[in-house]
Amino acid sequence: MNFPDKLKNLRKEKGLTQEELASKIFVSRSLIARYENGSVVPSKENLEKLSLLFNLRLSDFIDKEDIVGLTLSQNKAALIMERFFFVLIIIVNGLFSFISLLPIFKLNRYYYHEGNLAPNLETKFFSFVQITLLNNNQIVLITIIFCAINLCLSIACLVKQNFKNRIWIKMINYVLFVLILFLIFFSIVFSVIYLNNNIYDY
Repeated sequence: MNFPDKLKNLRKEKGLTQEELASKIFVSRSLIARYENGSVVPSKENLEKLSLLFNLRLSDFIDKEDIVGLTLSQNKAALIMERFFFVLIIIVNGLFSFISLLPIFKLNRYYYHEGNLAPNLETKFFSFVQITLLNNNQIVLITIIFCAINLCLSIACLVKQNFKNRIWIKMINYVLFVLILFLIFFSIVFSVIYLNNNIYDY
């Protein structure tokens, strides 16, 4: 008998509803329902709680085939989550790098020609990088460089699942991404400040 059927039978033998069983192991009723229909794999902690509740050893409650199935399911879920994060990193880094290089901000400057009493209006378009560099701030440029490194590491982790020191590269990648999020935030803040000042020299 597989785990979902075993859990359902044990619950009924104890005369418990899904709601009552859920309250005893401090989870939601919907989670118990998903355990029983096999759509969700219980965590090790919840398996141990269920074993204690039904007064069974873990090995009696869940057999080797179920353990293998649960391990594979958990590994598959972890792999999907990991890929999701790598794709998210690639999208965020790629999008910011692309947008920061586009000349999408309009800045105006008034200037006088000799012999002309009225000022002339000059308009130019700038990118995030140009706006900050005009104000002697390299934050956007540094962010783009970090984005490129982070993007390359994420692609490497996605393409090649097994290589030496992969766990360290993953950790470096995640830490770098958090740093990049801060850099993106400050890049936007500085750019907005410079845009509001609307002062440039070229």
